[in-house]
Amino acid sequence: MMRFASACVVVAIAACSSAAIAAGGEVAAPGVTFGEGAPSSDRPVPEAKPDRPRDARDAAPIVGTTVTAFGAPGWSAGAAGYAGFLGLSRPTPGTQAYEPGGGARIWAAPVDRLTVLVEIDRRYYRGFSPAVTAMVRIAGDRRRGWALGAGMSYRAESFAELGGELEGALHLSVARAGFHSDLNVVAGGGLEEEAGGEADGEVKLRLGYDVASWLRIGADGRFRQRLAGAKTLPGGRFSDAMGGPEVLFGYRNFFWAIAAGPTTVGVANGYGWTGTGTFGAAIF
Repeated sequence: MMRFASACVVVAIAACSSAAIAAGGEVAAPGVTFGEGAPSSDRPVPEAKPDRPRDARDAAPIVGTTVTAFGAPGWSAGAAGYAGFLGLSRPTPGTQAYEPGGGARIWAAPVDRLTVLVEIDRRYYRGFSPAVTAMVRIAGDRRRGWALGAGMSYRAESFAELGGELEGALHLSVARAGFHSDLNVVAGGGLEEEAGGEADGEVKLRLGYDVASWLRIGADGRFRQRLAGAKTLPGGRFSDAMGGPEVLFGYRNFFWAIAAGPTTVGVANGYGWTGTGTFGAAIF
């Protein structure tokens, strides 16, 4: 497992180096173009404008399950809170048929291309646990309509127990003509010896379309597969999934989201149903 964690760290360092090289090409003095000689004096080169989203919907690096490769815009910050429930079709003896959940997250982009996110959430049938994520945008931006990024996340088991999970991810996003898509490919595993070399892989996908300037309708979900380790997921499964429709509202510095759908994540028997409401704000 330590070899896996080391590999994740190497991937993150390489991604950060790529982002730094890419950023270095953008901070050149206005009007200077490497490899093309001096600009023509009769055609001044306009200053690059900052890459700013239209409203808080696109200023948040994550709303539900899937992360956007665009990240938060440079020199911005935001926060969001969410609450939801999990309902079980066949609860096991001693288990409630409905379980509440929720959490909160804050994020900041101290420089362009880098987003840092801290989250505290209550996972269903478990206590509160903290997590921290660092993401870099390696290539692309909103003006180009696409972006490629990478991220590293650490989640503790609880506030009292620091042993937890380490994950590395690749992010790909496209936003053009009102259509939005985000794809995450994630791999990670437990850091403790008791984890027994457990490792999981995940694919997360989010789609949306702007039916109005303030309204986006789409879907968000994820699929998880156990890659290594003898311990299975709840219900004796080696894979699970969740997802469903999402409605996202945005107005200036605020956004609201409602999502619901079927799930087998954390479900021991049969299937479950989840619903989540999110409210957030961003300064950008």
